[in-house]
Formats: sequence, C-alpha cells, structure tokens
Amino acid sequence: MKSILFRCITLMLCVIVFSSCGGKTSRSSPLETVTDEEGNVHSQYYIEGYSQRSIRNYFSEVVLSSEFSKGNGDSSLVQKWEDGIDYYITGNYYGADVETIESFFAIFEGKEGFPKVRRAENIDSANLIVYFVSDKEFIEATSDTIGDNTASGAATFYYDGKTNEITSGVIFYRKDMADVDRASVILEELYNVMGAPNDTTQRRDSIIYQRSSDNNELSQIDILIMELLYRPEIKAGMDYNEVSEALNKLYF
Repeated sequence: MKSILFRCITLMLCVIVFSSCGGKTSRSSPLETVTDEEGNVHSQYYIEGYSQRSIRNYFSEVVLSSEFSKGNGDSSLVQKWEDGIDYYITGNYYGADVETIESFFAIFEGKEGFPKVRRAENIDSANLIVYFVSDKEFIEATSDTIGDNTASGAATFYYDGKTNEITSGVIFYRKDMADVDRASVILEELYNVMGAPNDTTQRRDSIIYQRSSDNNELSQIDILIMELLYRPEIKAGMDYNEVSEALNKLYF
C-alpha cells in the first residue's frame, strides 16, 4: 500500500474463483547467451550488476505475495494468464490513457510465453475490463475490497483455485485523478493484474514502488520480471523453491 502522504494510492486485490480450466503444457525456445569481456557466459536476460539472488528476491517480492487477497487460494504461488487477453475500456477516459494502456502491452508483445492481447469490441467478449469512473463510483466499486477511499486505482484478478491460472480481471481508475499521476497509476495496475500483485519496497525506480507514484514508466527490472514470469519454464502454481530453480536456469 502506498503511503497516504503521496498524491495517489494504488492497491490490488487478488480474488479466487474456481473454473474448469485444465493444465497446459508449452515448450520454450532455447535461451540466447552472451559472453562478457571476462569470458563469463550469461543468458539473454542478464543485467550487469544484478545477481541471481537479487533477481530471485525481486521476483518473489512482487509475484509470490499479494498485498490483498481474498478466498481460499494460495497467493504465495505463481498466478499468470495462460490464454489470450481481450481488454475493454469503458467510462470517461482520455486518448492518452488508451495510449498508455497500449504502450504497456506493446512492451511485451511477441515475448516468450506472453499471452496475445487485443482490444475487445464489446464488454461481453472481454476478460479484462478497465473502468474509468467517478470518485463515488470508484468508492462503491472498491470499498468492500481495498477499503481505502484515497486510492486512485485498484486492480483485481480472478484465478482458478486448482491450476492458479488467471481467468479474468478488472481495473478501476478514478477518471479525475491528477494528470501528473495518470500514467504511473495506469501502468501500475496493469502490471499488478498480469500476476505481480504486490508492490515493491526495494526498488525506488519501479512502476510499482510502494511509496510514490513518481515513476511514469516501467524500470528495466520491472520489464525483466514480467518477461521471466511469462517464460514457459515459470508455471502457474509454482512455489518459491520451484520458481528459484527455474530462475537460476533462465537468469545467469
């Protein structure tokens, strides 16, 4: 939860639903490798100065935990979208808001394992609905979940209690939130709803940094975590030990 000392507070709720989705299997493409000047071989995801341990810590902080959760599922396991995402935007929004949403998905378009994303033509065909609403509507929609009337955005995803696959999601934004915060809030909730529901307290440059909304774009580590989350080696339902083993093979 971001401090109320800042202009906006963005929160996330993870809720369980049960569905008949079955498990899926997928193959991953071989990792590309590079050799540094000292002869050390690194995977394509390696960022100089960041060890395997630090990446494991950053990943588990935001993926294997949830600031808010409800139901009888286990939020310490991986939850991720497996099928495509059809999102629908409704309410009073700006053209720039749509561009921000599109820019988020464009970052990951074509990345290994990332679901195909498209804008739905109508709300009935969408599995991710993005609402821009009045202050009153926002409070009515979120008061029984996040319980914070000062928030500017709130994201909820629903996942299968057996497979941990995310099946749908909703995001609410205050339509009159401050212009200076709009891009940050919009991007943060999108990031949360993709399966990274917990804010970070470790990375000040992150779009999901808990104590401010000053960052208006995803950091290098934000992008890395999302790309790793959607690699086929990271599967819905994995626990910390399983994730750590997979990450060590992906990031070196």
